[in-house]
Amino acid sequence: MGGVQHLMSAKAWRIGIGAAVVAMMAGCAPVETPTLNDQYVSDLASAGSFTGVEGRIITDNDAAFQAKLDLIRRAEKSIDAMYYIYADDLSSSVMSMALLDAAKRGVKVRLLVDYLTNYSRLDHFSMMEREARKSGGDLEVRFFNRPTRNIIKNAAYLTSGCVGTSLDAPDRACSQAKTANIDAFFAGEKIDGVEAKSLNISNRNTGFSGIFLSGLYAKEPDVMAYAVTAGQGIDPDAAMSGGPQLSDEDKDKLAELGKLYWHAKTGSGFSGLVARVKLGLAFTLYGDTIDPVFNQFTAVIPSETPDADAAARDWEYFTQFLHHKFLLVDGRWVQLGGRNVEDSYHMHPTELTHKYVFMDTDLNADLGQQTQLGDTFERIWGFRTMVAGLDEIRQHAPNEIVANLHAWNAAQETCKGQGDQEMVATCTGVLFAGKAESLDQREDAAYARMLDNAATYKNRYEPATAGAWPSIALPVGAELTYLENLTLKRDARTGALQRQFDTTNGRELQENKHIHALWLSAMKTTCQQSYLDGRTRRVVLHNAYFFPSSNFISALAKMIDGTWNCGNVDIMVLTNSLDTTDLSIVNLFARHGTKAFSEYYRDHRSPDRGARVRYLEYVRDPNGPWLSLHSKVMVIGDYLFVGSANTDVRSYVMDTNNGFLIRNAPELVNAYLEFVDGLAGDPDRVRYRTAYFAATPREQILEEDIVSLRQMLKKYRADRWINEEQVKKLEQQAVQSLNETYALTKKLLTRAPGAKEAAEAFNRKFKPI
Repeated sequence: MGGVQHLMSAKAWRIGIGAAVVAMMAGCAPVETPTLNDQYVSDLASAGSFTGVEGRIITDNDAAFQAKLDLIRRAEKSIDAMYYIYADDLSSSVMSMALLDAAKRGVKVRLLVDYLTNYSRLDHFSMMEREARKSGGDLEVRFFNRPTRNIIKNAAYLTSGCVGTSLDAPDRACSQAKTANIDAFFAGEKIDGVEAKSLNISNRNTGFSGIFLSGLYAKEPDVMAYAVTAGQGIDPDAAMSGGPQLSDEDKDKLAELGKLYWHAKTGSGFSGLVARVKLGLAFTLYGDTIDPVFNQFTAVIPSETPDADAAARDWEYFTQFLHHKFLLVDGRWVQLGGRNVEDSYHMHPTELTHKYVFMDTDLNADLGQQTQLGDTFERIWGFRTMVAGLDEIRQHAPNEIVANLHAWNAAQETCKGQGDQEMVATCTGVLFAGKAESLDQREDAAYARMLDNAATYKNRYEPATAGAWPSIALPVGAELTYLENLTLKRDARTGALQRQFDTTNGRELQENKHIHALWLSAMKTTCQQSYLDGRTRRVVLHNAYFFPSSNFISALAKMIDGTWNCGNVDIMVLTNSLDTTDLSIVNLFARHGTKAFSEYYRDHRSPDRGARVRYLEYVRDPNGPWLSLHSKVMVIGDYLFVGSANTDVRSYVMDTNNGFLIRNAPELVNAYLEFVDGLAGDPDRVRYRTAYFAATPREQILEEDIVSLRQMLKKYRADRWINEEQVKKLEQQAVQSLNETYALTKKLLTRAPGAKEAAEAFNRKFKPI
């Protein structure tokens, strides 16, 4: 892939990692939490409530996958589905074929997936639409969280050269000329008869802007670097000889751009961290000797435009994921929970599974005749501000290069040294055109791959023995209420849907963070109920991540110190350890929040009014398969919640999420508690960690964390980008942030002065992880 792939400057690393190792925990403002009653549940509901429901909670991967296929195969009129991940691996190919079969027999199939997570499979989804059309079927795929108009204009700016002026003109003539040209190009655009500007969207592509966006969404920094250097006519070799010097202000802007790109990258975990850091390579090219290249980017950031502040906000919220897991058939049969569409969620460990396998939970239910759930899907599906069809995506972010990287790299390698930049570009374009596969060819290949994967699953995979993991039936009389966290809301004045950015503690109901509003209210109400009737109740957080938002941490503190009378409440957290998680970087920092929390419990629990807490983590069998918890289930007193929302700040501030609140089902609650207690009581699978975090000196925990960080660096072969000196700087920055994590968590728990400001800062800074 060339020098961009495996060289990285210390400056670029600092830009990337500096945004990662931010403060983890903070305080929250004192807010009166409502009591959970019928009216409040109704206020929170996206749809429901549903009674007379038949269904079951499914904890087995094979059973969950078979249940999805059964729903799809029984469909007669419609299938509406939303997923964060929709892969093209073995089990996913079986599901894709089932959807195609449904479309071919006349079922209307609509599939909504997250843009950033699934862009690399754009050709696969185009193939699905094509195959449905061949037989007269109706299958449509859309992507959620399309690039905004501001982001597309920024991409055009980043990849445009100057017109009639030099890049380093002191009067910023270059920036002004570029801005004027771009504004003129985007003026007057309409989409579906509506002014694109009013929706902050665009499908326009000028110069190299589409290539840049394609590289960004495909997580291919080399393609991004090419779009910038080719579009601006920058010659990296010439730049090495020197150039105009950047002012301190310019350097700050470049650093800020790197931070914005950090926020523009998805993946939590260290693999995502490395991918994010590699974005800095678009501006590094030649390792530690990069400063002269930076000198040619004095006009890179369009900071002087009228839309600069709005564009910065758009980049900050670039990763507002669609995190729903939702399958609705004929408006009445539904399955939701934690499982995406990928082998890790739909298979048990075999030689066919190549990484971790998730332990997860879904709810499958027959809600009766036509329900309101179809309306909830329609609201998101039709939200043009954030949703794009495949044809639109191919206009503003065409994937020809990223889908033909082998041909592109070969053409570049052959043509380098053929003369000046223009000659090299011409040579590369000609060779690439001759070697690249067309969209039809790529769709044919995707279709063949789907057939082959599906055949492999059917012929070589043996589902686990029935009952390996329990299914728990919904009892007669159970009441289900559907709730969502959304990144859209209705304008109070016009009633029109608009994008939701900021999230404010205490305004969870008003800002469509209804799942978290439910959790907070249910915890307080559980304490009240237990106090009034004297019956012990339990709060069980069986969740993949314990990295709570500031309002959630504040609620836990109130349950412990007696602010709420929770003396008859037992809290159990059962989550992943560093050894079992798929997102090690989150657990690494969250340990110091947990350390502060454990100390607070030890020192400040009210003996009469405080809840009792146990914190437990899964352990990995060193001789067995890698099993990782992915469930998002909460037992809160008499209530059970099954959904897609993690106990983390991202699920609160950034992502869409969904789930069912289940009430009037004591048998179900008891059955699930029995299931979880069985897991918690197995010392080969789970370890008790409350005492460890309370008693272990922080210095020892920090030493353990540095060892873990080094192991992560080795696992992801970070030596390709950073040297030993940079590793030491990274460790210093990590320790500083871990210390801050601990200190801010203590401020939150004790409600010390400045806790409200710290809570706001935490939710703002840590929302991308």
